[in-house]
Amino acid sequence: WHDSVNNQIGIQINARTPVLTAHSGGVQISDGTFHIGGYFDTDRDMQGRLGPVMFGKNYVPTANDRTLLYNAGAGLTLAQMVAI
Repeated sequence: WHDSVNNQIGIQINARTPVLTAHSGGVQISDGTFHIGGYFDTDRDMQGRLGPVMFGKNYVPTANDRTLLYNAGAGLTLAQMVAI
């Protein structure tokens, strides 16, 4: 996720501790290729499964949101989470 208010980007894999880093440069606007799960300039692709990916404008998931979305490995969609 990108938190423009706090100038951070974050990622959380499964129920592990989120990893955050400072990022004040905004996001890239481009018509180039979009990559998930690998490095764009190498052959080092992710080895594993990639669950659902969400795109949202001005949405930074809370810790509770991330717990619900992961759902102990049973993976909820955002629509399912909202219905809870």
